[in-house]
Amino acid sequence: MQKSAEEKTMIESTPESVVVDTHASLRSLALGAVCVSVLVLVLLSIIFYFGYVRLEKNTYQLHRVIQEYKDHLTSAQNQFSGLQKTIAELQQNSQNQLSSQQQMINEIRNAQHDKREGWVVAEAQYLTKLANDNLQVGDNVVLVIKLLQSADQTLRDLSDAQLLPIRKALAEDILALQNIPQVDLSGTYLQLSAMNDQVDKLSIPNKHVMNNDKSGVTDAKSKSWWREALQETGDMLSKIVVIRYHNAHELPFIAPDQQANLYLNMHAQFELAMWGVVHKQPQIFQASLQQIEIWIKQYFVVDDTVALTMLNNINQLKLLNIRPDLPNLTASLDAFKNYLASQETPSEPAATQDKQ
Repeated sequence: MQKSAEEKTMIESTPESVVVDTHASLRSLALGAVCVSVLVLVLLSIIFYFGYVRLEKNTYQLHRVIQEYKDHLTSAQNQFSGLQKTIAELQQNSQNQLSSQQQMINEIRNAQHDKREGWVVAEAQYLTKLANDNLQVGDNVVLVIKLLQSADQTLRDLSDAQLLPIRKALAEDILALQNIPQVDLSGTYLQLSAMNDQVDKLSIPNKHVMNNDKSGVTDAKSKSWWREALQETGDMLSKIVVIRYHNAHELPFIAPDQQANLYLNMHAQFELAMWGVVHKQPQIFQASLQQIEIWIKQYFVVDDTVALTMLNNINQLKLLNIRPDLPNLTASLDAFKNYLASQETPSEPAATQDKQ
């Protein structure tokens, strides 16, 4: 109570000027607070405005991006639907093609099963034609026989009486080929080559004449002086004029410078005979052997072992036919043609009916 009374006394004792200043200060503070509040509100409004504008812009861009994604998704869905449709069409087409191919395969199998005999006969005919070509070109008789035997074995399993003429013709051709004498051309060539190596060992009669002259000189040592003088005079005259007498069965004299040519000609004839063997030319082969035989008997010592052996071998080689006559396969080929013609004839009326 005492304190309030003192305050009341102080207030009453305060001057009026102090009260007025206090009210002015309060008004200034209130006005400043209002201004600050207004500025804060303005700033907040500005910040809110720019934030709102930016938010609207981001929202618009976000909506646009979402729309683009929606468009892309729609386009992708459409493409996927088209792709699914295309895949379905391709699967359907593949299934149809597979069914068609399976049907064609079944038809081909049925046709092959129905026409099995025709295929087998065609195969046998091809083997026969191949054998005929080898017979005309290569002269390989062994291969031709094997091809014909294969053709006959191909037809053996077919139970068709119309094939009997074909098998008969094949059997006759096989037998004819088997009867052909087989010639060892390689052995004949090697035999001629060995004989050619022996040519240089053939003896020429001149060598015997020279030996007789040497024996005459040795006998002259036992003669008297007048006979030796007569012999020397004859030797001197023989150097000027040479007179030789040959009996009817004596071999001709061959000059030493011609002996090498004789041996070369013998080698050439042997090589020509070898060429005839390689190229299967019987005329050249026989002519060369004949010429070799004539030259041996005419220019060389026939009683020599080498000459006798060579003449014996030449006589054996002259009996060879290095290219025997080969039969043709016309009968077998004609039999195939006749069979195929008989098989095609019944089908012609049916074909005409189908056209009608």
